[in-house]
Amino acid sequence: MPFDLLSEKIDYGAVRFDWDFPEFIKQPRTVLWYLAAVLVVVGLLIYALVTLNILFAVIIIIATVIIIFLNRKEPRIMNIKITAEGIVIENRFYPFDEIKNFWIVDQFPLVKRVYFDFKSFFIPRLSIPYQDQDPNKLKDFLVQYLDENTEREGEPVSEGISRWLKL
Repeated sequence: MPFDLLSEKIDYGAVRFDWDFPEFIKQPRTVLWYLAAVLVVVGLLIYALVTLNILFAVIIIIATVIIIFLNRKEPRIMNIKITAEGIVIENRFYPFDEIKNFWIVDQFPLVKRVYFDFKSFFIPRLSIPYQDQDPNKLKDFLVQYLDENTEREGEPVSEGISRWLKL
């Protein structure tokens, strides 16, 4: 009889925080945004062809196709649980000893997120909207297990640019 690892319930300790959040924020885009995007893509393709940079043209086409396909995707609702052992997101466990630090950004209504930086270079920063959770209670709990990055007060520049460009 096969053993199904996915169906096994693993106990990561008592859940202190538990909430659902969308996988990503689907940005509302106007006709003007699409017109500007087409002009930028066409302009970059013309530049690539004029400079005979075929690789750049291929990269622009691939990036455009990826953005089109991602734009059609609806965000799925994900679940996060924070325990005394670590963070569980959709059955993926991140123990606190693998997380370097965290910081919370509370700039309502634009940004309400908790960020986690990992010790490993190969694990990207985790950015989670904390929805209706009390950021002070969340911070008080996390600071027991993780260092708070007090130097970071706002969202990362890359996320701000993505939000501004509606990507």
